[in-house]
Amino acid sequence: MENFIKSRNELRNLLINAFKNCYILETIEVYNENIKKGDPGLPEALYNVIEHMILLVKKDLALCLWKIDLDNHKNADSLSKLRKCKEKILKTKDPEIKVIKPKISKNGQETQEIIRKMRNTFLAHTDFERENSRVEVSDMRNLLIEYKNCYNILAEFNGDNSYEVTNDVLNKVKLDMQLGMMFLLKN
Repeated sequence: MENFIKSRNELRNLLINAFKNCYILETIEVYNENIKKGDPGLPEALYNVIEHMILLVKKDLALCLWKIDLDNHKNADSLSKLRKCKEKILKTKDPEIKVIKPKISKNGQETQEIIRKMRNTFLAHTDFERENSRVEVSDMRNLLIEYKNCYNILAEFNGDNSYEVTNDVLNKVKLDMQLGMMFLLKN
């Protein structure tokens, strides 16, 4: 049970951090749209910092997604490990029980494959070509929503869904990220 709780908590934190990355990127995108509509925008020096921050946030989002489901290291707290921990606990009561990991959509699987290739390329320290490693933020966000749904199914145990990543939790995180980013961008 201890491994299940640890895995569930780690995954929940990873999911929330990935959503934070999405909300930061959304806020910057809205801010950039306002600049196009006549808002004076960012000073030149700050613009370069924001561009670099966008790159780092996108990379962190991809890394979070990789950790959530694609990391197959034995110590990784992934959706697969959470499923296995839950199954192990339930098998003490019923040896025939199987916990099935929810399926990822075809689009989600394609995004997973791009992230997997990017991760393998970076770990191999080889030169990579940009066109082979491009993944859209919208695709990563859609995959993140699928991961959240998988997590919520696997995290529920004996009727306890208090660790579920709900829309209320995400709305609070979104508001915090948007207010923080707007404060940074306006000051």
